[in-house]
Amino acid sequence: MRTLTRLSAALCAALAAAVLLSAPTAHAQIAAKADSGMLVIFEGLTPVAHERFAYQVDGDSIMVTALHRRQLIDEQKAKHLFEKSMLLVVDARDLGLRRYTSNQNFRERTVTRGLLVTDTVFTYFTEDSGAGDATRIAMPPGRLFVFDSALFTLFDVICRSLAGKEFETRRVQLVEMAPDSLMMPTAMLTQMRPDTLQMGGSKVPVRRYVLDDEGVRFDLWADRQGRMMQMRHERSGLRVERVIESKPAAKPRRAAAPKR
Repeated sequence: MRTLTRLSAALCAALAAAVLLSAPTAHAQIAAKADSGMLVIFEGLTPVAHERFAYQVDGDSIMVTALHRRQLIDEQKAKHLFEKSMLLVVDARDLGLRRYTSNQNFRERTVTRGLLVTDTVFTYFTEDSGAGDATRIAMPPGRLFVFDSALFTLFDVICRSLAGKEFETRRVQLVEMAPDSLMMPTAMLTQMRPDTLQMGGSKVPVRRYVLDDEGVRFDLWADRQGRMMQMRHERSGLRVERVIESKPAAKPRRAAAPKR
């Protein structure tokens, strides 16, 4: 991603992505039920942020929400809360994008970005502390993959959309929502061999994918349901992991009292 260095310096999160993908004819693979969880973001071995997410089915739509939170430290060593939330609405049948909005709050400044989609065009809009702008762009063919800074739940969306699919390599259309511009490069998505991850004290069978945006590579691991278990960007040391809740140990049964 060409904005990688700038985003890393500004947010210390390296980068993030929002993605929408569907198979040519099959229905979406996202489970038609509520789901929620948390992602932990690491820089090297250090956890620096967390992101809570939720999926909700509403009629013929799927609503995906997320809230990313972290503490950033300025030159005077003062801490400042950084928050970014998003709402992604897609068609429950094929994950077609209906709308996307993100809100970033940092040091009393609020920045909103979003996409509204029709059959032939989409509108990209921004609002920064009350001042806004909007641009209409012709819809490219195929599905759109949206990249937005400091939001990692949307990697999970692409993984869920790939559940049960078999392919080698395919092209994907990106919409990069940089702080001051909108770019639309094409990336390559490659399906790798099945793998295994050690998570939450157990081994999880996963499928590995590689998303390459002109040399910037993301490695993704997802379980059989398409839920993203881990994401890595090796060059920056960025790693994102889903929190796996440990099942409570079964309570030992009481021995039956001897009969008299």
